[in-house]
Amino acid sequence: MSAFPSIVSVDDHVIEPADLWRRWLTRKHRDDGPRIVRMPWEFGRGFRQNFRPASSGPETDFWVVGDIVQGISLSAAAVGFAAKEISSQPISFHEMRPGCYDPQARLLDMDVVNVERSLCFPNFAR
Repeated sequence: MSAFPSIVSVDDHVIEPADLWRRWLTRKHRDDGPRIVRMPWEFGRGFRQNFRPASSGPETDFWVVGDIVQGISLSAAAVGFAAKEISSQPISFHEMRPGCYDPQARLLDMDVVNVERSLCFPNFAR
């Protein structure tokens, strides 16, 4: 039993799993649904962030659906990073803690910090 009361977090954010729409959309809509594409990035104005796809450079994961290309900002998946490391640069799935996108890993992370319940908001799908 913890010396601290359990926490109910009412403003959590999750990163949608990379295979979310591929797994759950019907076959008819799967090819048109959001998908993760790994590509180079650069700083500059992008869709809701200050980085965008580039022709060369370091690579990261971008959500792509139609003509929308949106990366995942490190600030949206910052758990496990020191405060001085958190920025608005992109983060890929292999760099983030699995509890950001995997429900079972998230429950384990919640136990570590004594969070009993969590109201989660999506990242890309909002």
